Amino acid sequence: LESSKSVTESGGEPANMTGVKTPQANSESNALQSVENLRKKSWQMERTAGIETGRETLIEIDKDGKGLGLSIVGGSDTVLGTVVIHEVYPDGAAAMDGRLKPGDQVLEVSTV
Repeated sequence: LESSKSVTESGGEPANMTGVKTPQANSESNALQSVENLRKKSWQMERTAGIETGRETLIEIDKDGKGLGLSIVGGSDTVLGTVVIHEVYPDGAAAMDGRLKPGDQVLEVSTV
């Protein structure tokens, strides 16, 4: 490192070590990162739990900059009287999520 020329001050303490991790700080950082990764995986598993047939299920889909990728039919003013998923487009967020299927009934849509 260019800045390693002057790493100690008169007391022997590190000086100007911005951005340099000690082995202890590095292992603590790795441990914190591992805990955070486990939390994310757990949360992701909760968010992507399967849908039971015939049971009302609340799901959240992270669009991640994509459209949902759904074709729907029906509505309250149609013979169906409800909104039903007609097609799930392969490049949309719903397909990436994998839980919504053609024939699923949509009860409510909300954005956050």
